[in-house]
Amino acid sequence: MTATYDPDLHKFPFDMQTCELLISVHSGPGSLLLAGNLTRHPVFRERLLEYYIRNMTLEVEEPSAEGKEQKIIFTTEFGHLNGYYAISIFMPTLLLVIVSYGSFYFEDDDFTDRIMVSLTSLLVLATFISTASSTMARVSYFTFLDVWLSFCIVLVFCICMLHTFLLSLGRNSFVDEGERIEQQWAKVSPGIITLGLRETSDKRRIASPRRRRADLTIKMCVPVVIVSFTTAFFYLGHQE
Repeated sequence: MTATYDPDLHKFPFDMQTCELLISVHSGPGSLLLAGNLTRHPVFRERLLEYYIRNMTLEVEEPSAEGKEQKIIFTTEFGHLNGYYAISIFMPTLLLVIVSYGSFYFEDDDFTDRIMVSLTSLLVLATFISTASSTMARVSYFTFLDVWLSFCIVLVFCICMLHTFLLSLGRNSFVDEGERIEQQWAKVSPGIITLGLRETSDKRRIASPRRRRADLTIKMCVPVVIVSFTTAFFYLGHQE
């Protein structure tokens, strides 16, 4: 006997599937079949490869007045085992987002290191998504897992753009304090050692007010976005 079922995977990997198998009995002692819950005495394994059996029931319908056939409805509810996705997909992608956000705590003028950390996180995340897609369900619509991966890669991309935006607000300026500082220097060549003094001016860095305010605002807003989305995502995912 072969049964086909078209699952709804919009909430993958937090989905719950309900499969119904209808059997028509045309002859035989159908009255001997007892309806009820079979979960306490499962016929199959309780834990499968990706799902576990949540509930299993058997319903017996009385034969119709026109015919003698009796219908048996075998219903099985499957819950998704999402621990694998929590360890192999959710945790690594969230860590990459946090690493990318941590680049905001580099030096203000260190744009090269900031953008390199963010771009590296973006490239690693894109490669990770491409590799993980082979283990994901292939459907023509967006699943919860697609929403999570899209959020992560879009947020890291936005962080790269925010670094560029901060740079456009201007670099920090330096003001000459007027005080001269003498620094000793030495030059070594074969058979000759040359010593001397170099005078440099003491400069004080003045941060750009617009850039400082924008940088502080971004540092406060990005964690709020991450925490809010993560909380709402897992809350909606575990709702039945």
